[in-house]
Amino acid sequence: MNYCTKYSGWAEKAYETNADSFIKFVAYWSCPSAPPSPSSDVVDYLFNAFQCYPSGGPVILQPVLEWNYAGSGRWTGAPWWGPDENNQYHRGGPIEISVGDSLEGKIWWEPSPQVYAIQIRNQDTSSTSVIYAGNPGIMEDVFLALEVYNVDDDNDVPGDTDFHSMTFEGDTPIWKGDVDENAPLSGLNVEIVSQPDRVILHTAN
Repeated sequence: MNYCTKYSGWAEKAYETNADSFIKFVAYWSCPSAPPSPSSDVVDYLFNAFQCYPSGGPVILQPVLEWNYAGSGRWTGAPWWGPDENNQYHRGGPIEISVGDSLEGKIWWEPSPQVYAIQIRNQDTSSTSVIYAGNPGIMEDVFLALEVYNVDDDNDVPGDTDFHSMTFEGDTPIWKGDVDENAPLSGLNVEIVSQPDRVILHTAN
């Protein structure tokens, strides 16, 4: 296929929406292989996430594995949340991550001082980054996703990502899978290995 424009978006995801209330989500995965031959402006994100719906619109909380953030040409990890009331997104300090490193992505409610915490941890190096999102609202949605920017083809995306040993508090998702048919990528497949604790996001790599 020939695509005239580069694609950006959530290429594939597992999700559960309109749940009662999530208060904790812990997921583990290993850093996959880097994109085989990416363009310099490609950015790829892999994450687990909560989402809520305050009056200003949806807010997402996500521990993120990042490929080529800000043109780094490598894997990094950082917790994100936003937008806030000023329509700003917040990123915690980045940690270094290498292919094969074991990662923990964690989102949880802290009763005192009543904030949500978002944390990513490299279990191989013990490097950790955490930020706090205040109390934006009731977490109704939960996701696992591959989000991409400026991709042309399979050379721009990483290998398969196996999210496993997932645990939840407040509610438990029944995962559903979705692949964006507009993505110029082959091999995308959301494999729900076991509910609710293991999901693999497949690519052609």
